[in-house]
Amino acid sequence: IDAGPGVTYGSCISTDGSTWYTTISAASGGSLDGNWNLRAYIEEGDAPIEGDFLGAMIFRDGELITPEPLMAQQMVDENVAEGEHEYMARLAFGNAELGVLDTVWYAMSCPVFATVNVDVECTPVDELEATAEYNEDGTYGVNLEWICTGTGIQSYKVYRDGSYIGMTTTMSYYDERTNNPGEYTYGVVAVYDYCESEMVTVEVLVDAISEDNVIEGIYPNPTTGILNINATAMQQITVVNALGQVVMNQTVSGDQTSIDMSSFEAGVYMVSVTTENGTSVKRVSVIK
Repeated sequence: IDAGPGVTYGSCISTDGSTWYTTISAASGGSLDGNWNLRAYIEEGDAPIEGDFLGAMIFRDGELITPEPLMAQQMVDENVAEGEHEYMARLAFGNAELGVLDTVWYAMSCPVFATVNVDVECTPVDELEATAEYNEDGTYGVNLEWICTGTGIQSYKVYRDGSYIGMTTTMSYYDERTNNPGEYTYGVVAVYDYCESEMVTVEVLVDAISEDNVIEGIYPNPTTGILNINATAMQQITVVNALGQVVMNQTVSGDQTSIDMSSFEAGVYMVSVTTENGTSVKRVSVIK
């Protein structure tokens, strides 16, 4: 026995011929921690290995990865990490009626080795675009779209200013949390079977978004109460506070109107004006 430390299958021991310990220390209460060093003379002969063929035992880097002998002629190692790995296959023989773990005699063929260099390519997303959008209820949103040519993609993780905000299985995501103007950095990470790609980021400015510039004038801004609005063929005016709550929604007609905002708390409001020609949104400050 060497000086150790003991490694799996290098320090196996059984005290009853049935139960096996994977480390010497586990069987000896910690008094031994090493690996058996055995020397044997093997001569090729015509006599086959006795016992029933139970299947192939597959090892990766010395660790058994098939809990039971594998009868199939091929397998997929789904948990392998990137890098170089040594695989070993040994044919197992024993009593098929008792099974490998129950039989008191057990034999395996000489090992066959193969070295594999696993190169896991985690392709990041491409052409990431962010578009700020204004919703009819006065809230802001950011629509993200991208493409990804990688294979084995499970999902995509989305981040805002470095913080995780959600996951999607499609190549798009809508962030409906944002209702405060400002500049945001969004990032997308592609999640594969065995790895995650690098994060790709994009910056977007979320501001008062106008579908059409239909408001000809809105004053005074900031205002202490009365707000005058000039726009051709007005139909509706909606006022939304900083929390995304609609605090005023009224039908109007004509090219000029005034609304009283004196009862509103001081702060920033989004005034949406809908006309026959489209909708515009303007940011208005109420001061006391």
